[in-house]
Amino acid sequence: MMIRTHDDIDAATLTTAEKTLLENCRAGEPTVLGDGKLPAGPSDARTVRADILRYLICGGCETCPTQDAGVALMGAYVTDTLDLDFATAKGVTGLLACRFETQIEALQARFEILNLSKSHLPGLNAQGARVTGDVFLREVTATEQVTLAGAEIGGQLACDGARFKTAKGKALNAEGARVTGDVFLHGVTATGKVSLSGAGIGGQLACEGARFENAEGTALNAQGARVTGAVFLSGVTATGEVSLSGAEIGGQLACNGARFEAAEGDALNAQKMEAVAVIWREVEAVSGAVGLNGARVGDLADDTASWEKIGHLHLNGFRYERIHGPMDTRMRLKWLAKDAVAAEEFRPQPYEQLAHVMQSMGHTGDARRVRLEKEILLARDWKRRALEEQRDLRERRDAQVTPSDHHEIQNRLARLGLELRIRPLWHGALRTMVGYGHAPQRVLIWLIGTIAVMGSFYLWVWNFGGMVPNSDIILTSPHWAQAMATNPDMPALAWEASEVGQHYQTFAAATYAADVFIPLVDLGQEAAWTATTATAWGSVAWVLSWFLKLFGWIVTAVGAAAITGIIRRE
Repeated sequence: MMIRTHDDIDAATLTTAEKTLLENCRAGEPTVLGDGKLPAGPSDARTVRADILRYLICGGCETCPTQDAGVALMGAYVTDTLDLDFATAKGVTGLLACRFETQIEALQARFEILNLSKSHLPGLNAQGARVTGDVFLREVTATEQVTLAGAEIGGQLACDGARFKTAKGKALNAEGARVTGDVFLHGVTATGKVSLSGAGIGGQLACEGARFENAEGTALNAQGARVTGAVFLSGVTATGEVSLSGAEIGGQLACNGARFEAAEGDALNAQKMEAVAVIWREVEAVSGAVGLNGARVGDLADDTASWEKIGHLHLNGFRYERIHGPMDTRMRLKWLAKDAVAAEEFRPQPYEQLAHVMQSMGHTGDARRVRLEKEILLARDWKRRALEEQRDLRERRDAQVTPSDHHEIQNRLARLGLELRIRPLWHGALRTMVGYGHAPQRVLIWLIGTIAVMGSFYLWVWNFGGMVPNSDIILTSPHWAQAMATNPDMPALAWEASEVGQHYQTFAAATYAADVFIPLVDLGQEAAWTATTATAWGSVAWVLSWFLKLFGWIVTAVGAAAITGIIRRE
């Protein structure tokens, strides 16, 4: 029987609970049935028909009006379907600790405040509902979907301690909802997807201690959500993907003590998310990947142990301005390496981003080491791709192809083979000499080391008579002839000891090596002395001097390019 007027009520047989409710609503008093707790089943003292409840929620009638405070009912067993589709409630709609037989229908309904805390309901369909104030679903138990999709809530949405469960689909659906205040999911247990996709939240999204379970798909979906405040996932346990892809967060994203588990794919998907800060500290466990591709945050607060719990990371395009955590280069390189493992290819952007942030924070040396590692990995990746291309080209060549294609493949293979021989040598030189321009001080080691080695060599050659004055006049003079007669094995030593030789520049092996090695620098030694091909060691020194000159030009040019930044720019 439809209850629409007081005559309908008079014609009906009312339960004790219904009589009490009618009297209290007329008086503007709350109704507490029994002990006010959730009833186990129907009884005369607890049962209220849904039609009578709807009649009162909508304001009653002139004979039995609901007071402005609205309906406050606790401990009722509600039979039949509470149908509030397109209805407008008067005052507060408070149905606390009530057990409903069927789903509540509230499509496009209008409420001042909706409070279903501690109630047990098969489901709630409040799609497109408009609530002037708050919606309270605290400690609610819902055995089927709760839908607030497209709803507009002028206050907060509080679901603390609620239990949402569905056999399939969404356990809580608030897609596209607009909540002026906070959304509280503290301690929620949800079996099935919780979806806040595209929702607008004027305050914070607080999920501390919640459990989201949807092992076969997404456990918590806030894709594209706009949250003015912070998002707290502290202490969350999620079985299934947590998606914040494309979300805009006006505060921090806090993941302290959280557990993220996904059978496959991303355990936490924050691709293209924007947030003021991300707190990734004291994370309990991560099973699955963490996706931060394209995300933008201001501050990254983290610790080593939390990142080590992740197998795969997606960091390409991840941008952040500051790091509040370990600045140890080795730890950070291991962190970046997780992205390469996940991608199965090298992507340089995460390395450049880390180096940029380190440099802006004053860690210049660490930034250079990160950029050096980037260049090393780039060279390795080029070689890997070149070898793959070479293998593919050979397979194509061995297949039946046209003569023109065969010729083109052969030419490409020849060029590739040449590159594979020359390019690693060039990269090896850049890496060892100047660290690809990020360690230009290494060129000093090469300069000093080469001069020391070659200086020792030239001293050896001198001791075996392989060095002579670099002057035809001296070598054809009677003084040199006398020196040759005095000491045939080491005439230069005898000549240098003579009265004429004492006025000539003394041979200094290290200075001679530096004079030969460093171009555009004249120390006078090379002009005064030279290796003679008349002895075996002199011949060796004469040949090596040309290679030393060439090597000197290479080292000097590479060093100058590194110091001026040309190599880094290229």
